[in-house]
Amino acid sequence: MVLGLFRRRGAETEAAPTSSELRLEATQDSDMVPVPVARRAEAPSPLLWQNTAYGMTVEEVLATRPDAAPSGDRQMLHNGAVSELRIPTLRLAEHDYSVLFYFLHGSLSQVTIATRGGPTLNDFHAVANALRLRYGREVSFKENPTSFSTGEWLSADGINVVIAFHGEIDCLNINFQYRYADAATQL
Repeated sequence: MVLGLFRRRGAETEAAPTSSELRLEATQDSDMVPVPVARRAEAPSPLLWQNTAYGMTVEEVLATRPDAAPSGDRQMLHNGAVSELRIPTLRLAEHDYSVLFYFLHGSLSQVTIATRGGPTLNDFHAVANALRLRYGREVSFKENPTSFSTGEWLSADGINVVIAFHGEIDCLNINFQYRYADAATQL
């Protein structure tokens, strides 16, 4: 980070360079010498699900996922994110699902894959095994055949993947969110 350049008293002032180079004074006998300024490359946004990245706009998701369409029945999460887009049918582990794309302040913040009725504990196991193949060992896993079962993964780039199953209410959801705490990105 460049904090400033100092000049000798009485030296002429000139405008700051407009390009990505810094000009330093050379010796008395030479002209100003351009020195490239190193720029920190911005890391790409992490992929939430398949080829959709955290922070994409609705238009970017539509361009990336031509099978997505505006949600007819928009849903809102507790943080205010709204399901603006959906993919009506996705076949996963021998079961039908739909995909919801949630946007917060115009940016993609979560992707949810939700069962379209009738999930079983076998479906939960099949999806959990697929997630293990993709993300490695889970961070937590709690199974209760008569109640609520969950599994959670955290990828190296900060994507938190949660699977939740409750057979009595026909619920099997897989949520993809970006969850790195600000402090974690500083380590």
